[in-house]
Amino acid sequence: LEFRRVLFRSREQALALQPDLLYLAPTSTALVGDRVIGAPDLVVEVLSPNPRVGRLDDKVRWYAHYGVREIWLYHQFSRQLDVLNTVNGAVRSVRRHFHAQAIESAVLPNLDLRVGEIVGGGTATF
Repeated sequence: LEFRRVLFRSREQALALQPDLLYLAPTSTALVGDRVIGAPDLVVEVLSPNPRVGRLDDKVRWYAHYGVREIWLYHQFSRQLDVLNTVNGAVRSVRRHFHAQAIESAVLPNLDLRVGEIVGGGTATF
């Protein structure tokens, strides 16, 4: 499993998004180089109280529109993770996971990771 921090671009528009992390499944059709052309399977955004670039709802809408299957929004201060699943360009479900809870992921169904392990130094099993 490899998480990368790179830009991904839309094939249709001159739009580039840069999530904090992204994951490409082995079956992904996105092209990888110093940029990802096409949609990653999963993106992670670490939220801060004062975002520097863009509005979160706009980013989520673009991620869903361009085919990102799952969006993770990590709330630093509350130590919660929202997992958003998308279908046909729209968010279809949102699950909130708290610090000690195991993360449920449609993209990574064998994931054995609790929210607190994301930043708490734990080891994930896939």
